[in-house]
Amino acid sequence: MFTRSTAFAAASLLCLALPAVAEGLSGRYAVAGMNPDGSKYTGTVDLVENGGAVSMTWQVAGSNYAGAGPVDGKVITIRWGDPEPVYYVITPTGELHGTWAGGTALEKLTPLP
Repeated sequence: MFTRSTAFAAASLLCLALPAVAEGLSGRYAVAGMNPDGSKYTGTVDLVENGGAVSMTWQVAGSNYAGAGPVDGKVITIRWGDPEPVYYVITPTGELHGTWAGGTALEKLTPLP
């Protein structure tokens, strides 16, 4: 029988599980992207979530880049030193699909095991 105490216990477990979902963004990702000029690149990204924000470090073509920004629902906005931020959408599979350089460049982050 579904009682008030059962409902409270279920709600409590759900609340405890929510931070784990958010923390699920942290980790290493394979990155594949396309620059504004159409050239392609690959590399890795280390992402660390801290509350409602993330920090990211890219290793691409022998160069390192770093940025940080807020998570707002399924959208991550990363300021990384360029006038235009990178905007990512969190997909149901855990991939991050992004655009940068005012929408003229694309990037996909795929979680690594």
